[in-house]
Amino acid sequence: METWMMIAGAGGLLGLIALGGMIWAFRKLESPKKWAALGGFVVLGAAGAYLSLNATAFETTEEEAEIEEQIEDFDAPLDDF
Repeated sequence: METWMMIAGAGGLLGLIALGGMIWAFRKLESPKKWAALGGFVVLGAAGAYLSLNATAFETTEEEAEIEEQIEDFDAPLDDF
């Protein structure tokens, strides 16, 4: 399993936990605590969405690795023809 797949899965799971927490907070908590908890769960859901949507950005692709290798080899001596 690729790393980005695990990151996307963790983000999706975090979003589902946040949704469940929002439903729980809306049903069980009193008014002042309810809105603070809902705000916290919204932030948690946003973090999950960020992970899910940007999961591929956390892993280097083969093309990026080739470019990095070329950049690292930039100071290599030039070939004389």
